[in-house]
Amino acid sequence: KATIIVPDYPLAPANTYKEVFQFMEPIYKHILNQKDNKKFILMGDSAGGGLSLALAQKMGEENIEQPNQLILLSPWLDVRLENPKIEEVEPYDKQLNRITLRLAGLAYAGIDGIDTYFVNPIDGPLEKLKNVTIYTGTYDILNPDVHVLIQKAEEQGININLKQTEGAKHVWMLERHKNTYMAEEAYTEIIQQI
Repeated sequence: KATIIVPDYPLAPANTYKEVFQFMEPIYKHILNQKDNKKFILMGDSAGGGLSLALAQKMGEENIEQPNQLILLSPWLDVRLENPKIEEVEPYDKQLNRITLRLAGLAYAGIDGIDTYFVNPIDGPLEKLKNVTIYTGTYDILNPDVHVLIQKAEEQGININLKQTEGAKHVWMLERHKNTYMAEEAYTEIIQQI
């Protein structure tokens, strides 16, 4: 009994964050206008997780209603990938690497976006966010930035619910068919949370 909307937003390198936000903001606002006191859950994985956070941050700055829940699955929070702890995790991550991600991040940022929170939501405003849950695995090179975000939130007195799985890789919860890294358990937990 849920309506699920999966926006097919424009992708890099053909598009930058500007085109993505031009596409996503009207959808977000349209959903709010249609929900009639029903729950609105914003969820994204990987780059979509970073986009979901940045979108919620931007809506907060505009004093637009926040989603009832914001669920981020292995989110990409900083395309600059400068966190020194990434180097410690990278040997365990068999899916992602910094070189490829940096190229994709530069394409998404375009000529003027590399330091904006629209591209790096780790730097964005947190005070309007509510009911945020992050799922992350310790064998994901994006994991160290999750901890930076959590620390920033704690310093501001903002609670982010961290669900971390030891030894899990990037978006492991989507690999239920392989039954690895407790994927079924994570998937079931997300469904219950919703």
